Amino acid sequence: DAMVNGAKATVRVTASGWAIQAPGGWRPGLNHVRVIAIDAAANATEFRAWVTHASPAPPRGVWTAGRGVEIEGESAPFFPLAMYMVRDFEMARVKAAGFNLVQHYGADGEMDPEATRVWLRAAAGAGLRAFVAFNRERLAAGDLAFVAERVGALLGEPSLLAWYLFDEPELLKHGLRPHVLARVTRLIKVLDPFRPVLLTCYHGHYLVDYASSYDVFLTQAYHTDPAGVL
Repeated sequence: DAMVNGAKATVRVTASGWAIQAPGGWRPGLNHVRVIAIDAAANATEFRAWVTHASPAPPRGVWTAGRGVEIEGESAPFFPLAMYMVRDFEMARVKAAGFNLVQHYGADGEMDPEATRVWLRAAAGAGLRAFVAFNRERLAAGDLAFVAERVGALLGEPSLLAWYLFDEPELLKHGLRPHVLARVTRLIKVLDPFRPVLLTCYHGHYLVDYASSYDVFLTQAYHTDPAGVL
């Protein structure tokens, strides 16, 4: 027996496993799947999962060491020049100044993704790409359901280049241990295999400790010249 988004679904069992056909097709974003299997002896087990769907699928981006970001379907590489804390009414000015990637700290406190969706579409309208974070309290609580809902809600936004997992998680005021964020990163990668997960630490030596929590590590140069960047 199988359910997708609360409606009965069709299950097809094959020699290599089983497949589910969602009634009416998979809906865009996040889908909730529940499967109950019962054997001949009436032993039962239940399986629940999140499944994401986007049509068309987001383009994959490969972040290289020296050639920028190679984005599927684009002939030229994307060399990110980013600015933090860009609000929607500032995007045209930021674009004119030569930046092409933006972030907004408002996403760090949001529960409802709608404001971030509007912001991402403003970025797309200005010809910018963006990276967005998650609600810090929900991450600290290990709320994987919140993470799944947010990834599903924003999966199809074309201006979204990467997920910004957390800013300086090692600081005592945040206290997010590597194993907590690693679980979140694994979930993001399953639900959105097209985009990387970004992370930054205030202390560069934590790069190794959080190695399982990111694909791309953002370096910082506080109170130093560019030669001090990792």
